This record gives sequence, structure tokens and C-alpha cells, in this order.
Amino acid sequence: MKDIKKMLREQAPNVLPDESVKQNICRELGMAQPMQEQAALAHGGTKALPSKKTWIALTALFLVLVLAFCLLLPLLLKKGTGTGPNKFTSIETTEDFYVYGAASVGSLLSAREQAVSASAKSFSAAAPAAQDLSDSEQKIVDTVNGYLSLVEGLLGEGNIEHTQAETPSDPAYENYRYHTTIRYKDLLGEEVTYELYYNELLNGVEQEDGEREENYDIEGVLVVGGTAYEVYGSRESSTEEDESESESENELQFTAYLNAEKTQYLRMEQKTELETEEGEQESEQEFEYTFVSDGEWQERTEVKYEQEGEELELEIRVEKRGQEKDELRFRRENKANALDVEAKIGGEDVRFTIEIVSENGKTFYRYRFSGNHSSDADRFEGSWHHGDDDDDDDD
Repeated sequence: MKDIKKMLREQAPNVLPDESVKQNICRELGMAQPMQEQAALAHGGTKALPSKKTWIALTALFLVLVLAFCLLLPLLLKKGTGTGPNKFTSIETTEDFYVYGAASVGSLLSAREQAVSASAKSFSAAAPAAQDLSDSEQKIVDTVNGYLSLVEGLLGEGNIEHTQAETPSDPAYENYRYHTTIRYKDLLGEEVTYELYYNELLNGVEQEDGEREENYDIEGVLVVGGTAYEVYGSRESSTEEDESESESENELQFTAYLNAEKTQYLRMEQKTELETEEGEQESEQEFEYTFVSDGEWQERTEVKYEQEGEELELEIRVEKRGQEKDELRFRRENKANALDVEAKIGGEDVRFTIEIVSENGKTFYRYRFSGNHSSDADRFEGSWHHGDDDDDDDD
């Protein structure tokens, strides 16, 4: 429980009226030098009594203090319980683009790998057996679970971070000039890490009539849970300026190949636009993930943040080939390990919650639907947390 008295005492100077405000209130009420009535004391002498105007002034001050308390208390109670930062706003440099691409693509690859592994084993956790689900509810679990590692990374506390790029120490990756460790935190505050080894090449810079264009490429290997994926990234950026406004546009692709023939891959594409006119800025960012097999896309996923007042939401649109597009909106609940989800799946509007549950050494997702329906699903936490073995749950 927060020590409210202590926090109010510490924050009071920031919101409570100072002495000058109190004096102004007195002056507005004609109390700059108040006259006071006198009362005779039984043992002799007199005692000043507050006048009517004094009581008015004190009442006004009391109301100001009450108002300040009402403004301060919600801020104090909310402190430290945020929904995590908007990760997109921290993407500013070319390096940031590649780091985010590696982290987000890595999370989807991890879930995909574990889904294949889990399909060969029946899910068992030390939890009550799931109740019967409707076909639409089971479709929700099947659709959503593959994206929760990405959701956890984007709604978790802190930004996506990485170590300073350095020369690889592992002889297996000596052909690459740079090595960086990418890390972020999930909803439980646990660290998730991937390793990226890469070479970077600036292909060219063009500048003409106030417009500058740069083209970069990287190629390398992304290591996710012990599995190495060949990756390729490219970015194109252009900036145009005149006396009153400027406009910049970036396009990023980050691709991870799933087989040696490169006929299967997962590609992230980003488009950002930033326009400045007369000192005001407008920005827009779009991220799309596409799974391609044998030259045809099989699944597309669009991701973006939505801000509603103080509340940060993550919106994900999923389209599988030949199927209707599904829409999901994720919000963190008051509990750090729970998500509130509003979705439109298969044309049906639905709302449900997802909680991360830990029982007997197992960590898994618990889906809760209306009608007291619930279902448990693998969280895939075995191979994508730093220091875990690739497969440690065969018993």
C-alpha cells in the first residue's frame, strides 16, 4: 500500500499554493491587513477573534487545498502503474529501425517455432482442465496466441534496448562486422533477448535542391532461442525542406528467411511520415508483417498504437489468405500480468481477458470468456528468455 501521507508531503510544493497565492486571496477579499475583534478573558486581558472576512479567507484557502489534493491524489495513485511506453516513438535512427525489426520479427519467429514444437505434444499445465469452448472461442485462442509474445514486448515496461555494436567474439559469426544483443521486458518484467550479427552498407547519398535521400542495407543472422535465421534489411529515407515546412519519409524492410532456399520468409515493413509546417508536427507510422511461402503471402498483420486519453492500446489487424480480416485491441489491466482484449474475429464482436498464470513451475496464458468459459494455452516462454534452454519441458 502506498504511503499517501508521505507522497502528499513530498509533492505538496508542486501543486499547493505558495505564500504569495495565499496573500493574493486575502487582498482580493480585502484582507491585506485584517481588523480583528477582541474578546475578554476570564483571568484578565484580551484575545483576538477572527473577523468575518478572516473566516471567508480561511474558507477560500481550505477550498484551494481541497482542490489541489483532488488533483494530486490521482497522479500519486497512478504513479508507477502505467501501461508501458509507445515503443514506436523511440525509433529515431537507422540503428533503431533495425533493432526494432529484429526484436519484433524475433518474437513472432519464436512463437511460430514453439507452435510447431507444441503441435507434436499435448499441452499440459498444472491447472484446471479448460471448459468446453465454442468454435469461435477456440478460433480466438488459435489466432491470438501466436501474437502474444509481440504484444508483451510492445506493452511491457521500458523501451526496446540493445548493447553497443561490437566485433563478434563467436568464431561462428566472424564474417560479420557487428554484433549486438537486443533486449526488452515482457509483462512479468522478465527480460527477453535476441542476438543480431550483421554487416551494414551505405549504398549511396543523393542531395539535390534541398532534398536528401539515403539508401542503406544490412545482412546478417538473427539468433532466436538457439535458432539462427538469415536476415536482410533495407531502409530508404528522403527529406524535403523549404522555408516554411519540411517533410520526411522512411520505408523499412526487415526480412527473416525460414529456409535455406529463401522461399519462406517473414517480412516487416514500416512506413513513417513526419511533416512539419509552421512549427507544428504531424507523424504517422505503420508496421506490417507478412508471411510468404513459395512466392505468395499467407498471412498479413498490421500493428499500431492507439492513444485514448491516458490509456495506451495496441491494435493488431490479422488477415489470412482467403479469410476475413480480424481486428484485436489490447489493453493492460490493473494487474501487470493481464490483458483486456476487444476483438472482431470471423465477423463476431467479442471481449475477453488473458492472464499470465504461474503454477508448479509452469507459466501459461489463461483465456477467460463470458459464460464462465476458460482455456489455457502455452506461453512459449521456454526458448525466448535469456538463459533458458531451447527445450526444457520434455518430462
